[in-house]
Amino acid sequence: MAISRNQPRYVLAVGDASDEVAGHDGVALIRRLDRVVLVETSLSMAAELRRAFRPHVHVYDSEKAARAALALFQR
Repeated sequence: MAISRNQPRYVLAVGDASDEVAGHDGVALIRRLDRVVLVETSLSMAAELRRAFRPHVHVYDSEKAARAALALFQR
């Protein structure tokens, strides 16, 4: 199944980038941990965040995959 450009993207940000990403316009906060955030946003905003905060930002096509990655920080 092809991923649509209109589907939301899920951005996991760690470290100093977490506060910047969480406070950015155009994102919806899903979950915040200590120095880790998961947000939902558009494809273009996800690409912008990845460019600005690489390597501390990871972009996922599915919420399930993003939540699985976030779970690694909850242990």
